[in-house]
Amino acid sequence: MIKSVLVFDEPFWRMRGLNGAVTFADPAGLVFIDAGLDTGQKPRLVAFQGGPLAREWAALPQAERQRNLLRHLRRAFGAEMPDPCEMAEAIWVDHPWSGGGYNATVRTDGDPDAVARLAAWGGPVRFAGAEISDRFWGYVDGAIHSGRTAVARIVSDTDNEN
Repeated sequence: MIKSVLVFDEPFWRMRGLNGAVTFADPAGLVFIDAGLDTGQKPRLVAFQGGPLAREWAALPQAERQRNLLRHLRRAFGAEMPDPCEMAEAIWVDHPWSGGGYNATVRTDGDPDAVARLAAWGGPVRFAGAEISDRFWGYVDGAIHSGRTAVARIVSDTDNEN
């Protein structure tokens, strides 16, 4: 996975009545989403480059990756699209501890119910984490929510024992 953030002076896509979400069939693995919440920050689109595309683009110089992103974004929004005022990226492809992505999928011996089983686990051991959260899965918000849920269950169990 490569995650890129493109910051713009104005949300040009919204000004055209568009939501900023683009999924490409060619190249497969390229997705843009509107990540600029109306919080006073400059509007932004986040690009995800996944799978074989991420591995291919990770081998390119940064300037070429950025040109590729803009070329494909202009395919979706037109040549008159403004240039971003800022671009940043995180390349997870060969990250030594993540295995290529910034989140994970829990699977124990191929058990399709591994997440539900860990989240429902009872007794003195509780599991919590971003990958077993019931919302914001795979992100810090999910880890926090999952941790709070696990603590609430522990407190509830302790109260019921007394």
